[in-house]
Amino acid sequence: MSYFKKHGVFIYFPEKQIDPNFRHYGAVALAEGLKELGYAVYSNVADSRFSQREVGQFKEGLMVFSVTEDVYSEQLMAAINDFRPGVKVILSMSDTSSTMMTPQSTPAFFSHENRFLEVPGRRLPWAFGLSRERISACGGSVQFGERKKVILRNFRPSGNQSIRESLDFALVPNLEKHFVIDREINAGDHYARLQSCLGCLAYGGAYKADLKHNPYLLNLPASASAKHWFGQVRFKQDPVILRWDSWRWWESLASGCLTFHLDFEKYGMLLPVAPEPWIHYVPIDLSDPLGVVTRLMENDARWEQIAANGRDWALKHYTPRPTAERFLKTVEEQR
Repeated sequence: MSYFKKHGVFIYFPEKQIDPNFRHYGAVALAEGLKELGYAVYSNVADSRFSQREVGQFKEGLMVFSVTEDVYSEQLMAAINDFRPGVKVILSMSDTSSTMMTPQSTPAFFSHENRFLEVPGRRLPWAFGLSRERISACGGSVQFGERKKVILRNFRPSGNQSIRESLDFALVPNLEKHFVIDREINAGDHYARLQSCLGCLAYGGAYKADLKHNPYLLNLPASASAKHWFGQVRFKQDPVILRWDSWRWWESLASGCLTFHLDFEKYGMLLPVAPEPWIHYVPIDLSDPLGVVTRLMENDARWEQIAANGRDWALKHYTPRPTAERFLKTVEEQR
């Protein structure tokens, strides 16, 4: 890693502007960690978080291409493939990351990865994680005994969130027999509510079925791009769950909530360092939501410890500094 320390890291934003709290959140958190480790961090955007440089000035070091769904294209991937100076990788936390085909020779760090779906390329599981700003917003952990017996379910409606919709039918009514469910959306006090509520529903994502088993749909004229994608990927399980990472998951953990999420191991959701079910979070089994609630209520004496463990796990592994350390180590291993 002395090579990167000597020459620095360049994060390239194809948009030529930065959206630090949304599209480019992962790149900003990574930059924070790199700077904490003493690495020079450059970029092609004018922003106080980086030292601005023209990409043509980059001759040595590590080039990180930040790729969002707004800029992804075959042309961009070809340009990345042809880029020669230094060492290069791709970083993306896009909700549509599973559709992104990357150059075979370029390591690509993606959130939302699932071990039951094989997508071509040198794909490496990554995470939204926690920026310094997010950690500060989540505040210090409130004493668990002071929290209200309320579970936060304040998802904003959006497309491709079939997991949340399914569990509104299958899980939430069972929880509601034991807890108050806070459903208020856009109240403007999200972090304060995380601090005061006992638990938070932090799952998300969508089912994806293998449409290769329905040639009629794939042969429709409007399905040409989908047909191409399904022809390149391999389903090890059908369906799979995609788009499962979220800010809410990390915010809930950092706030010291009892955090609910789908069972990572059972549903193939990949992180560089995985959480342990019933140790760091409450794992949801889609085949037995009532059983999850039954076990939860039988183990109420462990709620506080699970919440504390989850917070410690997130802060240990997914704050900017350890994230940057893991990133650099992984890049070295991929060289």
